[in-house]
Amino acid sequence: MDYIVSGKYQPDAYTPSNELWGEMMKAQGSKVTLVEKRLVGNVSGVLMSKKKYDELMEKYGSINLKNITEAVAENKIAMGYT
Repeated sequence: MDYIVSGKYQPDAYTPSNELWGEMMKAQGSKVTLVEKRLVGNVSGVLMSKKKYDELMEKYGSINLKNITEAVAENKIAMGYT
């Protein structure tokens, strides 16, 4: 996104993971137009080993966004994105 906003790279099209990226580009002065609200479905999920799941369940009692955020902040897990 930074390359696009700075003008260093101007692709013919850009497909961010959600509309927030486009709004951030607009906030920085880029002229972008939303062509389609959604091209394909995107369902969020968290995958983890059974061992890590059991550790987090023992510590937090459930797996939810609040507990995952706490576990990341406490360095109990490291998140990745694909």
